[in-house]
Amino acid sequence: MRQELIPAPLLAEYRSRFETMYDRADLYIPFIERSLMSLSKGGSLGFICADRWMKNRYSGPLRKLVSREFHLKIYVDMVDTPAFHSDVIAYPAITIISREKPGVTRIARRPEINRAALADLADALRVMALPKDAGTVRELSGVACGAEPWLLESSDQMALIRRLERNFPMLEDTGCKVGIGVATGADKAFI
Repeated sequence: MRQELIPAPLLAEYRSRFETMYDRADLYIPFIERSLMSLSKGGSLGFICADRWMKNRYSGPLRKLVSREFHLKIYVDMVDTPAFHSDVIAYPAITIISREKPGVTRIARRPEINRAALADLADALRVMALPKDAGTVRELSGVACGAEPWLLESSDQMALIRRLERNFPMLEDTGCKVGIGVATGADKAFI
């Protein structure tokens, strides 16, 4: 639920109770915060929701919380995967986050949706040491880095992005305004 649909007094209460309720955050942001803070040491939670919080500005405080106190163990990118019975306009992802020391993140992309393939994927994501022939599952270090957007690409791509960030200003610092498609309110320009 977008925050614009939340009555003002209730929105104010959410903002006072949850440190991650920032900017134009959706209601799932404080839900994830509350869920994570309820975990015991070593406990894990899985979320199936839109992946926008892993990249957008409004979820920087949530990413910072995860980076500081938790371990992003598993990320499964479900974009363009026919995982639902009807078409959805969302960018779904599965995340497993644990209350434990940070480590490598296991990543899978666009899994095949059938019983055998999903069973194999679950086994590969849970195995203690990832074998060299792990198929589509790989491991990446340093995904959760403070409030920064999570870069879930290859280490080569991450190195390039970090170099570009070091050597060039952010678009906003050059006077450009960055929007996100139809959420900007300029629907006719995008549709």
